[in-house]
Order: sequence, then structure tokens, then C-alpha cells
Amino acid sequence: PRPGTLVYPDGSEQQAPAGIADGRGFYIAVRDAILGRSPQPVTLDDAILVMDVLEAGDVSAAERREVRL
Repeated sequence: PRPGTLVYPDGSEQQAPAGIADGRGFYIAVRDAILGRSPQPVTLDDAILVMDVLEAGDVSAAERREVRL
């Protein structure tokens, strides 16, 4: 994983280490939900909130400003 860069409103920057992720458990849970073995691993409301955060990040990066959610 590569580190990311956090950019603050004052223009200062800080390196942010990337976490170690293993998405296999999530996809196992998706499979199980599709097969009716378990509930969905993420609710629709949570998925929409994540999309809001990602879109705000795009706007923030493009316009170099803080975006309120």
C-alpha cells in the first residue's frame, strides 16, 4: 500500500500511512447475503453515506477546499 497525503485548509500537508486491508471477509458476507444465509454486510443507508463522503472528497480535491457533509 502507498501512503496518502492529507491536505489541510491552511495548505499544510501530512503523509498518512495506508492501512492493511483484507476484503475477503466482506465478499464472503456479500455471497452469503445473496444466498440468503445472512443479512447484507452493509445497509443501503451506510452505502449512501460512503458515497457522500467519496463525492465530497472529489470536490474537496478538485476545488482545494473543505467540504461539509
